[in-house]
Amino acid sequence: MEKMFEYSFNLEFIDLSNFNAPNITTMKIAFAHCINLISVKLDNFNSFSVTSMESMFYNCTSLRSIDLSNLDTSNVQTFRAMFYGCTNLEWANLSNFDTSSVTSLEIMFHNCNNLLSVNLSSFDTKNVQFMNFTFYKCHNLQWLDLSNFDASSVITMEGMFYECINLSSLNISNFNARNVEKMRILFYRCEKLTSINISHF
Repeated sequence: MEKMFEYSFNLEFIDLSNFNAPNITTMKIAFAHCINLISVKLDNFNSFSVTSMESMFYNCTSLRSIDLSNLDTSNVQTFRAMFYGCTNLEWANLSNFDTSSVTSLEIMFHNCNNLLSVNLSSFDTKNVQFMNFTFYKCHNLQWLDLSNFDASSVITMEGMFYECINLSSLNISNFNARNVEKMRILFYRCEKLTSINISHF
């Protein structure tokens, strides 16, 4: 499915809920630059064999909410730039994501200026190596609970919370950063953050 709907500028709604394609291995850039897309339905979509969701919704600037809780992501290795440039995205339900095979969350929510809430409580990050600029310029995000995140394999978390200017609550109390080589500008311009626990770094 790589680039399947890329640059479909007039596409507003898509229903793939009963799309039967169990052998698909990539959804990379599948909906990228669908600038008028406002609704995606993937309720019963069989994504068991998918290994890449990189840039899947790249620059979907009209997308305001998305529910991907029914997707099987157990074999996905990268979510790199998955929602990059989704500037109007306010809410994303990723609550049942199996991320045990994932190695990259790099720039996943890059420039999601209006993101208010995202549930990452199910994320298993023990194999993730790249968390750089994950929440870059998520200006409206007010809280993040990443207490279940395992950062022991992470090499870089550079700019992970860069310019999260309204972030007032951030739980990274269990982060173990023993293998991190880069954490430059990690909390750059987190102007409303009043306290942070990095005792396990």
